[in-house]
Amino acid sequence: MSEIRIAKRYARAALETAEKSSLLEVFSSDFAFIRSTIESSRELKLLFKNPVTHKDKKLSIVEQLFSKRISKESINFLNFLIRKGRDSIILEILDSFKEIYNEYLGLLEVKIIGFNPLSEEQRSKIKESLERITSKKVNLSFELDKKIMGGLIIQINDTMLDSSVKRRLELLKEHMLKAS
Repeated sequence: MSEIRIAKRYARAALETAEKSSLLEVFSSDFAFIRSTIESSRELKLLFKNPVTHKDKKLSIVEQLFSKRISKESINFLNFLIRKGRDSIILEILDSFKEIYNEYLGLLEVKIIGFNPLSEEQRSKIKESLERITSKKVNLSFELDKKIMGGLIIQINDTMLDSSVKRRLELLKEHMLKAS
């Protein structure tokens, strides 16, 4: 079974557990904290990927790192993953949880990459249009990238709408090469 399918199963189980315990928001914020902590530390990433490191050592490290910062239920879930040998896909499970949680809330994460900062009016119009098209609440994040030379790139999950000047120039170049 693929890692993605396994990650989704564990994420769904976490969501169901959180829902039954009325801890959805707690799990969501705890998991975001855990993910950013692991992502920011090369050593932690390697620790969880390493099958040779004993489970007791991993459990001890999780307890030391997170016990005072996240809920006991979230710690229990991490410990469960380690005992089941799923710690190598912790990041995938946390990503899947965020995806499933957003779906549960009817929320769509959209990333906008632009050459220049957008005004509040532009942001508002983009958000309204996306909410109308998708029939979901939209959570926008913005990023600047001078390499795109102008225009916007809108990323929704795995779909990317690229209307950047850079992309248009690439398409023009391809068209001209085919014509010659």
